[in-house]
Amino acid sequence: MLCVTRQANKPFAGSQTWLSGWAAEYLSETIFRVLNHAVIERQARQDSLTELANRRAFDLKIAQEVQVAQKNGSELSLLLFDLDRFKSINDTYGHQAGDAVLRQTAHVMQQKVVATIRGGDRVLVARFGGEEMAVLLLGVSTDDAVRIAEVLRTAIDDEPFRFQDQQLSVTVSAGTATFPCHADSVEQLIAAADDALYRAKETGRNRVVLVAKALV
Repeated sequence: MLCVTRQANKPFAGSQTWLSGWAAEYLSETIFRVLNHAVIERQARQDSLTELANRRAFDLKIAQEVQVAQKNGSELSLLLFDLDRFKSINDTYGHQAGDAVLRQTAHVMQQKVVATIRGGDRVLVARFGGEEMAVLLLGVSTDDAVRIAEVLRTAIDDEPFRFQDQQLSVTVSAGTATFPCHADSVEQLIAAADDALYRAKETGRNRVVLVAKALV
């Protein structure tokens, strides 16, 4: 709705009425295009199932932030999470249950990490792929990264997961690594966190493991 007023107490001329109608139509079309573009842009960055950032958005962000960290001499920590025995959830309860678990896990992680980190814009939570999720912590040291990973792991372990009146047991394993302590590139940082995650899975699951080796 476009409302046009003036101080003079007399009707608008025909040309003025036409101009107002044209302006309203032009504005409505422009607003629609802007909103539609914003929706498309959001969909390009967001995972449709979990509503977290998608892998493309994560890849762009980590590349950008590693460059910033290299320039400023700051730290950047990466947490990689993997749902334990996720295949058994799909096999036992079906893929709808698996999707529900992924959505709820994503919600818990997003809410908990924002509540834990000072300044919510300094963290990115993304669906890394399949049942893996990544948390990118900007300006966070190794010790704090391990602490935050443990907070998230505990929150998921304590969360009541239910699907169609069935109580589900859901836990996650996590691997952590920090730039530049454990890596000097994006690829090395992801590989380091992934190696730590692998060791968390191999040593019993439902635990947080820090990558073993620091760069010399």
